[in-house]
Amino acid sequence: MTLDDAAAWANILALPLAVVGAFAAVAALGRQRDLRQRLRVVLDQVFKACDEYQVGNDDYLTEDFLRTSAEKLRLLTFRDGLKSPNENHIGQLRDILLDIAGRFDLPSHLPTQKVSRQQREQWVEGNKQALANEVEQAKRRSVTYLRAVNRMDDFNYLIYLRFKRFGTTRKTFGEAPSDFHTWTGPVE
Repeated sequence: MTLDDAAAWANILALPLAVVGAFAAVAALGRQRDLRQRLRVVLDQVFKACDEYQVGNDDYLTEDFLRTSAEKLRLLTFRDGLKSPNENHIGQLRDILLDIAGRFDLPSHLPTQKVSRQQREQWVEGNKQALANEVEQAKRRSVTYLRAVNRMDDFNYLIYLRFKRFGTTRKTFGEAPSDFHTWTGPVE
């Protein structure tokens, strides 16, 4: 086989491989865009429910809604393969939603015997404070992810990389007292 024959075969094979590669890239891009659209729907519902809760309307932010939203986020990340925002970002939001769901009926599970009334009231007040902080955190994170997903779909590759490769930073959410989580420490 001469060099001319090898070059001819390379040209013959290169075109079909390039076409197949282009189709695969377009299909993968479309799949991620569809997953981000589904994420956008979940995040929008979480934001609206948290906003209504902060206004004083408790009808939308329920334990069932929070657990369902957390499950949808888990399915988008682990089963369907959403790449950006990455599993850490979505996992932290999912943990916050599940923690909020657990705090709704916490006062009914507190012990009544061998605990002073003051201690019980202090626990209930601490629960209300933590609930308010976590609702604010969930609202802020959902808005941040909504903005990031919108910018990703506008082909902002730097935002895509930031939310795919890097963890949560101060630049992501700013400084706020609700950025402290007992399971990770302060977000830095």
